[in-house]
Amino acid sequence: MNRSNIFITGFSGTGKTTTGREAARLLGWSFVDTDDEIVASEGMAIEDIFSRRGEDEFRRVERETLARVARGCRQVVSTGGGVIMDERSRSVMDANGVVVLLEARPETLLSRLRIQQAEEGEDMAARPMLESDDLHERIHSLKALRQFNYTLAHWTVHTDFLTPLEAAVEAVRGFEMVNARRGASA
Repeated sequence: MNRSNIFITGFSGTGKTTTGREAARLLGWSFVDTDDEIVASEGMAIEDIFSRRGEDEFRRVERETLARVARGCRQVVSTGGGVIMDERSRSVMDANGVVVLLEARPETLLSRLRIQQAEEGEDMAARPMLESDDLHERIHSLKALRQFNYTLAHWTVHTDFLTPLEAAVEAVRGFEMVNARRGASA
């Protein structure tokens, strides 16, 4: 079984892409962002897939993209925030690597998302699952909905007070510890 990938998952704003890039750099591995892969293969932005085809179709494309990417090895894969909700996607990640959850408090997420909006000129339409008149409440409710599935990750890194490099070091440490335990029990 191929366990030589790290799958970085978590809520929007936890630092999946930044941390994933740093972890890949530390390991000398490839970095893959499944959202970028989806945009490239579908020829349209994530928010356009949601608005034109609906969430179910997006999740199907996301699942197929993850399965294709997971066949590789020695890569750090940043996943979409909702991928953890799909049982088939969780099975693919579990079978092909170590799932590292990046976690942060709702207040931290709200602050980071607002900073990203201001710095990048991004609106919440670019994050379809976060479109809401009350972003703080939406973060709370969506995190609550996903929380059980988040607990299924192999390793959790709380990013509230970590730099991306510190979070990446913790993700790599988690990968090594989980694989060492798996090896000892095999």
